[in-house]
Amino acid sequence: LMIASFHGDYSLVSLLLRWGADPSRRDGRGTTALMYACFGGPLQVRTRATSALPALPRREEHVAVLRLLVRDSRSPVDARDSNGNTALWW
Repeated sequence: LMIASFHGDYSLVSLLLRWGADPSRRDGRGTTALMYACFGGPLQVRTRATSALPALPRREEHVAVLRLLVRDSRSPVDARDSNGNTALWW
């Protein structure tokens, strides 16, 4: 779920959540899927924006992943990683 969230893969994130993936689960640094989605999003948009590929469709899919994690799966938005950062910090 964390890797799919980082890459903004809406179809895979949706599937994993339907199959019971826990959006509040943390990695060894305390990072959640929502944090990975926030961290990966701007990086992916910047990468696409500076290349010959159009950035907008990728951005929209990433925003959909964020909405899915926050609204539909009720991912913990105030969770803090091992450095004390929340998803909004990313």
